[in-house]
Amino acid sequence: MARYTRVEWAAASDVDERQAFIPGITAIPPYQLAQAVVRDADTGAHCHGDPKDAEQEVVVPVAEPSANQALVYMLASELNYNDIWAITGMPISLFDEHDEDIHITGSGGVGIVASLGEALQAEGRLTVGDIVTIYPGVSDLLDPAAGVDPMVTDFHMQGYQSPDGSHQQFLLADGPQLLTPPVNLSMEAAGSYILPAGTAYRALFR
Repeated sequence: MARYTRVEWAAASDVDERQAFIPGITAIPPYQLAQAVVRDADTGAHCHGDPKDAEQEVVVPVAEPSANQALVYMLASELNYNDIWAITGMPISLFDEHDEDIHITGSGGVGIVASLGEALQAEGRLTVGDIVTIYPGVSDLLDPAAGVDPMVTDFHMQGYQSPDGSHQQFLLADGPQLLTPPVNLSMEAAGSYILPAGTAYRALFR
């Protein structure tokens, strides 16, 4: 997971959000825009509040994928109740769960593969330029228990229980999070169905 410190993102001021990104052609930028809830720069206090006021646009570094990860250029990302909980700090402040200065919200979405780690390249399932739906559930890929129930293998919801959510231009995701979107969905629908669908499936059949 990329670390987002205040020193890093406060110093960057030259991000051009209007520049188009074409995977494999456009250079991946060093910095990007994101939507996040932040700590107060002077006191370190959690700046929670009404979502329309508390979530801020910030500049953060673009991370490089590790061997089993992909960097995904986000096209659309859903808004869930866990985003509201993260921004408002209710029922708990997620800053108590990590030591980052910002918490980027967003759990899931749809995007274009911008780069791949070595293991994903070797696997051959994904290529740069693929459109993928991102499932936000993250598990320990090397835990032997993952084949029984991935939700017991250090499972967490990206963007809620970790501060590296999909409300940023470039998202790091593990290979198993990336799925081919249904062909009959609009871009907005493809970027918003997967977390609610997974929740409903687990409630009904597990």
